Amino acid sequence: VIELVLATDMKQHFSIISHFNTVHRLASYSQQQLQQHAARGAKLKATRGMLRRTAAATVSDELHTLHDPSLAGAPPRPVDDAERLLTLQVALKAADIGHLGEALEVHKRWLSVLEEEFFSQGDRERQLGLPISPLFDRAKQGVSKSQVGFYDFVALPLLHALSSAFPGTGPLM
Repeated sequence: VIELVLATDMKQHFSIISHFNTVHRLASYSQQQLQQHAARGAKLKATRGMLRRTAAATVSDELHTLHDPSLAGAPPRPVDDAERLLTLQVALKAADIGHLGEALEVHKRWLSVLEEEFFSQGDRERQLGLPISPLFDRAKQGVSKSQVGFYDFVALPLLHALSSAFPGTGPLM
């Protein structure tokens, strides 16, 4: 649970998205390679009519293990718990900034509450003599003035990555 909450911290944003993109490029490449391997195996099986039935059945079983045609077009499945966690982190990040896709008045309300939360934290950091986090200083520009950059460089790449890996999330784009 902690790994999910920490994923919403912008300090980790670009490394998480980069990792997610890398994992899904490799997964996509791997799936393509498995499909090519299955096609080559099918051709090999067809040209080796002299193989005994048991050998042919073994090749067929191995091909079905490598590629299940019923999964064609299905969203990718995590290969392990690390990939599952990474996918959940990206999904939570998308939910965390979901107000960007709402009606303008709803987005403005969320932005106002968010900016006040940030300024309150900046006030506390100032009281404790700590460096004030970026966008948390009331004396400077807050998050409301940085939305175009945030949208272009953070939100769109995040949603593009998510919808590329999971086409069912396309409406978020």
